[in-house]
Amino acid sequence: MYNKWVGIGRVGRDGEKRSTKKGTAVANFSMVTTYGYGDDEQAEWHSIITWKKLAEFVGERVKKGMLVFVEGRKQTRKWEDKDGNKRETVEIIANELKVLDWNDKEKAKKEAPPAAKLDDDIPF
Repeated sequence: MYNKWVGIGRVGRDGEKRSTKKGTAVANFSMVTTYGYGDDEQAEWHSIITWKKLAEFVGERVKKGMLVFVEGRKQTRKWEDKDGNKRETVEIIANELKVLDWNDKEKAKKEAPPAAKLDDDIPF
């Protein structure tokens, strides 16, 4: 079996970093990809999840509007909401992220860091 997802798109909201109870960094952001062109162009939104060093990078540097390359795997998470309704979310668990364009503020900083990578030992 093979589960690989690759996409290039625009960040929809700034990266948000937090920590698990054990102190592991986790961050997420939304990303939009498009296909087709002109009047037939379609957009699809994705929820991107990152862990550890990649999460640190996302929380500090990934901002709304950036063009990014993301590689990872697709995951469906199921849960019950507060009313007992069954819910489902599709997420991309990223193991690689590259910023393809930096805004002017970021360009003024030192050269962009190399692509951040996720360690293989995801804590779940």
